[in-house]
Amino acid sequence: MTNQIQQWVEERVKSGSRLSYLQAWVNTEDSWEHYFSLLTTSSIPEREIRDQQDRYYVVCERRPLNTVDDYLPPEETSLSRPAQITETAIGDVEYQSSRRGDFRVERTYSGDQNRWGTDRSALRVEGWVKESNVPIGPTEDQDELHNEISGLSGIDLDKHPDYRGNILLVLEDQRIKLTADDTPQLEIDSDLLSTESLFVTTEWREYGDSIWSRSVHFDDLQQLSYDERESQNRSSGIPLEVSTSDEEFTVDLADTEEMNLLTPGASEVRISLVKDGITIDWTELPLMRIITTNIQVGSSESERESESGPPALHYNAPTDQPGMSLVIGRHIWDERRIEFGSQQTSRGWCTDADELTVAQALTSIQTEFGPIVKVVDPYLDEDHLIDFVEEIDEDTEVWGITSQPIDTQQLTTKLQSWRTAGRCIEFLRLLDDDGSPSGTPLHDRFILTNGDRLRGWVLGTSFNSLETNVSIITELPQRVVNELDRAFNTWWYEPIDDQRGTDCRKSFEGTSYISS
Repeated sequence: MTNQIQQWVEERVKSGSRLSYLQAWVNTEDSWEHYFSLLTTSSIPEREIRDQQDRYYVVCERRPLNTVDDYLPPEETSLSRPAQITETAIGDVEYQSSRRGDFRVERTYSGDQNRWGTDRSALRVEGWVKESNVPIGPTEDQDELHNEISGLSGIDLDKHPDYRGNILLVLEDQRIKLTADDTPQLEIDSDLLSTESLFVTTEWREYGDSIWSRSVHFDDLQQLSYDERESQNRSSGIPLEVSTSDEEFTVDLADTEEMNLLTPGASEVRISLVKDGITIDWTELPLMRIITTNIQVGSSESERESESGPPALHYNAPTDQPGMSLVIGRHIWDERRIEFGSQQTSRGWCTDADELTVAQALTSIQTEFGPIVKVVDPYLDEDHLIDFVEEIDEDTEVWGITSQPIDTQQLTTKLQSWRTAGRCIEFLRLLDDDGSPSGTPLHDRFILTNGDRLRGWVLGTSFNSLETNVSIITELPQRVVNELDRAFNTWWYEPIDDQRGTDCRKSFEGTSYISS
């Protein structure tokens, strides 16, 4: 084991690096007992925390890298041949704890959820003691201690109770740093660039299963010229930003024809750095991509510019402007974790026919409104329409579609006053050919907006009835919001057939016409 650790340190840890040494101790009825230790090449602030009631002690100091061997067993260990694990408290206290346990070595990567205080690929040496030897104190004391440890190191022992009482040594691979946010970024040491067997691999995955992958030699990425990179269309690919100590450049791993293949069902892409056939780091980027192949008929650019209407909230679709668009192929990758709400909290209310509950729900939704709000309610009467607009920030554009009369004098006067004040408020009335709403595609009531992200809510009944009917208001998945936004602009701009196959009638501020 010692030789393996030494080789890792020599190859992957920069000379001159230091270790952060974090310890936690608890005061039991008999004595002070060791609770947790972490030695890591990642930087942790030096600190000493003494509980005023003398229940626990947390301390962190910096140690030279060459002291790594002091924390390793001299020979291999196992459950049948445990090592003697002794911890002596650092600082100006005299605590010592000795137990028998087993050491094990584990690789961790940037894409692992449990990275133990580091954002790099690392080698982890874990010293495990018997569970019966782990000190246990009152729950309240334990919670406070865990908060102190988490505040210093980012390690949550509430989620990982099996690590209590143990010792961890985390040695980062400081040659590389691979992160994935909106764009994966790779910081790489120049020494790695000299190898002939360094590859970057992109792998499309669904729930851990590989769907399709492709590897690119690192030299091939470097040979892309600046002009080539600037001219690439990156909307359908996964860009990887790579920086070294001497240069910084951006490459698109999905530039080739093969990389543009549709991969049904993929919800994430794994990006790996591979050297000599061995993965030295990987991370994952959730996918949320919409690719649309379309043919647009009619409506020249000048004609489109002369029209006004609601912009799309999610992406530049052909239906953002007047004219007919025939979608002949569409493929969607959606992030399942957003779809089912594990990352984003989806809110919902039961109105209970209660005025206060309705007001609280709508107020909560309004706090999420961005620059543009779209609302669809076939039965939205003028009083509730006016109330809805009046409660929204004056800088917010409001676009609405309904089937109720919107050419009343009261509403016309209001629209004029809003526009005089510089507000953008536009409502469309959509009826079938005989003047009723029954044959139109309008049915569900929903609200869309582009605040901190694209969001939407569906209302179980019309605004007019929320306070009198027991109903629900539910936040929608982002993929559904995209579809509703597309439908909204289609209803606004394009001819709509009613159920009898004739054109629906549209009315803006009392001026009616048959769209054709």
